[in-house]
Amino acid sequence: YDFCCSAAGEKDGRRFFPVVATIFLFVGFNAWLGLLPGYGSITVDVHGHTVHLIRPSNTDINTPLAIAIVAVLFVQFYGLKTLGRRYIAKFVNVGGFFRGVGQVFKGKLGSGFNSMFTGVIEIFVGFLELLSEFIRIISFTFRLFGNMTAGEILLLVAIFLIPWVFALPFYGLELLIGFIQALIFSGLTLIFLTLAVYHHDEAEAH
Repeated sequence: YDFCCSAAGEKDGRRFFPVVATIFLFVGFNAWLGLLPGYGSITVDVHGHTVHLIRPSNTDINTPLAIAIVAVLFVQFYGLKTLGRRYIAKFVNVGGFFRGVGQVFKGKLGSGFNSMFTGVIEIFVGFLELLSEFIRIISFTFRLFGNMTAGEILLLVAIFLIPWVFALPFYGLELLIGFIQALIFSGLTLIFLTLAVYHHDEAEAH
């Protein structure tokens, strides 16, 4: 809670805390549950194919993707709730372009074309902002999926190559990595939530 408030302020930190804490606990416990005996080692044959009976959820790309989508949806929700139309204008900003068109029709060619050029840049920037929201989903997903899958493979290789006792330090390492991944995922969500309402807070400060 203190971490959320230190990043987003008391008001927004209190609003964001349930989302950030839920993501942290969900990712962290899923990472640690994957270290229990039976996860990834018990298999069944289905129509000639070997299928894992129990598998760590963070190493199934569907789970990181679902968490990423939920995180980004909450970012959009709080951005819209706080800024309203101003938040939408971050993605769809065509006002400057049409003002320039109006100036051209009024005979103000110089200022009109300048406004149109600026408006085209604003439209392109809005497109990049919209694209960045989808890129966040991809980066969230593959960051968690890649790290958790790599850790699972590392443990399987370590247990296969060396005695069980000597593989125990790798379990400690995976416990740490699970905590770090949960902290990174929830921390990035908190940062994106804070940025989504940043202009609102800035306006209130002035």
